[in-house]
Amino acid sequence: MFLLYLVPKNWLSRMVGWAVGRRWLFGFHLFIRDAFIRHFRVDVSEAESPLAQYPTLGSFFIRRLRSGARPIGNTALVSPVDGMLTERGTLEPRSDPVLTQVKGIGYTLRSLLGENWEADTYVGGAFLTLYLAPWNYHRIHAPAEGKVLRVSHIAGALWPVNPWSVQHIPDLFVRNDRVLVEMECAGGRALIALVGATNVGRITLSFCPELVGNSGSGIRDWKPADELRLDKGADLGCFEMGSTVVMILDAGWARRVRAEIFGSKPMPVHVGMDLAS
Repeated sequence: MFLLYLVPKNWLSRMVGWAVGRRWLFGFHLFIRDAFIRHFRVDVSEAESPLAQYPTLGSFFIRRLRSGARPIGNTALVSPVDGMLTERGTLEPRSDPVLTQVKGIGYTLRSLLGENWEADTYVGGAFLTLYLAPWNYHRIHAPAEGKVLRVSHIAGALWPVNPWSVQHIPDLFVRNDRVLVEMECAGGRALIALVGATNVGRITLSFCPELVGNSGSGIRDWKPADELRLDKGADLGCFEMGSTVVMILDAGWARRVRAEIFGSKPMPVHVGMDLAS
């Protein structure tokens, strides 16, 4: 852990992003791509295009899926990602609700959202923490049909978000670079916090390409000039390497979340999986 403090994580992540996104002599980029696929046993048959159309690991990592690979559920709220539901809970009615990072370690809602967000909107609501492992599909989708209200980039570090790090590094999600997307839907408000991580750490949005996590783009807050509506399951953005999504739901949504979602054990989820009753 001491060594993690010394490593220049943001710089290293940018270098890794550069390396996996370029073509190398003697087809080394293909070797890197294929070694990653073999090591993590990634199902390439789900990709939108043949493997040959993803010459680098970077291009393969942000691949889209073929049509029908992730059917979108019928309820109003669905999972925005493939991954593992690791933590969940209610945002108790108090001045600054606490979210669980892992048993015994918590962090506050206001520290996650930063100074310029109205956290009171979500008091009495719920949170779901979704971890994306390296082998997961890494695009993020809209969890409900609704309009985008606001986007914000909160610059930060890029600590790893693997299970060991989550268990040993306090305030991990608060320390890390993150992009917040707030939506207003028929069922209530939902805020999707896209938390960056070591290698590569870049977070991009489909509807706001000028705002990029861990890039030095300079854009911190963005609101659509005109109404911007997204269908449930629509493409929202992507992680350029693994990370975590913390989904914050207001009290209206929290009342509709399926009871089994609030179990105590990790639960695998996939894009389009029904979360509401």
